Amino acid sequence: MPKIELRGFADLYKIFRERNWSYPHRMEVNEGCTLRELLDLIQLDINEVEAILVNGKAQALDYKIRDCDRIALIPPGTPGPYRVLLGLLKTRSSQDN
Repeated sequence: MPKIELRGFADLYKIFRERNWSYPHRMEVNEGCTLRELLDLIQLDINEVEAILVNGKAQALDYKIRDCDRIALIPPGTPGPYRVLLGLLKTRSSQDN
């Protein structure tokens, strides 16, 4: 089973604190788990996440998680300059197509 490090930023970080999760939150996922399935697994609504970075690169929801991936959840409303730095030139919905 792949082991991952999961981080959430801004409002998503608050959810981590509310759940008393370590930061980063370390967890195991099933083999072949996608980012979309990860959101379901952690009970996070897809509308609360604009982008997901895996090892520093924005990925589509159908990305299959690998062992040791570092996953960061970015909420909607990330300010413009940070969008460029994080590689968020596309929104989650445009990556979803």
